[in-house]
Amino acid sequence: MNPQERIVFDIETAPMLGIEDYITVGSAPSNYKNPDAIARWTAAAIEEEANNGALDPDLCRIVAIGYQSDEDADPTVNVAANESQE
Repeated sequence: MNPQERIVFDIETAPMLGIEDYITVGSAPSNYKNPDAIARWTAAAIEEEANNGALDPDLCRIVAIGYQSDEDADPTVNVAANESQE
């Protein structure tokens, strides 16, 4: 390998399956007294965390890794079709 050789590396992630089971949110604001309002707040907080799950290392899974060096004509891409292939 040439000391000046460059390598381009990319990882694609997605939220893990069943992400909602791993998300914990704090308590609703103290001014929330109605149980229905608290439940809606909790559901919205969980949904927001789940939507950002691909960016959280504890809540994501790797779905693809790609790389290419100066010596490679084409990039190499490895895809994990499911969690067991990750």
